Amino acid sequence: MCEVILSGPVNDPLACKVRSSFRGLLHDASSAHDFIMDRLLGMRKRAAAGTLIREEHLELPLDELLGRLAARKLLRLRAIDFAAQMQTAGIVALPGDGPMVGTLDIGEDGQTIDVPDDGADVAGRSAVTPVLIRQLTDGQPVLEIDLPDDTRITAVVETATIQTWPRLVPDLPIHLRLKAEVEGRLRGGCDALMAAHSDALTRLDSDRRRLSGEIIDHPGMAAQTREDIHRKLLKIEIRKHFEPLDGEGLQALLGLASINAGDQRNTKYRKALRQLFPGLYAEFEALEAGS
Repeated sequence: MCEVILSGPVNDPLACKVRSSFRGLLHDASSAHDFIMDRLLGMRKRAAAGTLIREEHLELPLDELLGRLAARKLLRLRAIDFAAQMQTAGIVALPGDGPMVGTLDIGEDGQTIDVPDDGADVAGRSAVTPVLIRQLTDGQPVLEIDLPDDTRITAVVETATIQTWPRLVPDLPIHLRLKAEVEGRLRGGCDALMAAHSDALTRLDSDRRRLSGEIIDHPGMAAQTREDIHRKLLKIEIRKHFEPLDGEGLQALLGLASINAGDQRNTKYRKALRQLFPGLYAEFEALEAGS
């Protein structure tokens, strides 16, 4: 299990690294060790209860059985559970103290995901560090709009500035100019914008807690249902960082003719996300594609 999640000497958290398929879920080697311990403790409890292995799997060769229990796709799903458990229960680095999440599914579909190995250069992802991802998920202003300083402010650029305003690196010349020009176009100015972001994040966090609760409250749910919830959780996470405001929010801030006009703004902005934020957005996009 350690070799699937970590590269390097697994007994030395300072020397090993989280593999690319688990970055963004387990932000460093220490949290990966916490997850592995949580997983092993859960497996031990289910083994003691006689529920770890389905009856039809009892005749499998040991190496195949262990391979299924430590399949990469299965571990990624449990890592998402673990991250949700940490956020929902408000616990950090205390495996076993929160509700245990798990299923009895160790079927062959647990080995179907194909993820690049460490060091792969995927659409600019190599320049993004786990620390930067963690800073973003903690709400720190680390986003950088990848545009020249003299960029003309189109509707897409204006939407990008409004959507990511609180998370933009504050002192970059391009960000200072964008904010100065866009603020004058907002109904209610910066105060109205920050209030809209606060309301949007409250709604998204409520949705996240509800979905996380479904996973925790129903550990035996069907695998497809679980994966559908995982995808929804990832979409919420992406929205929190890159697109928290819906069409109605944009309509109110910009005085657009209709909510549909705001929705169209978001659609065009969404298509440009990969170009506007090529590093960090690529990380979340790859995580969503691997879910």
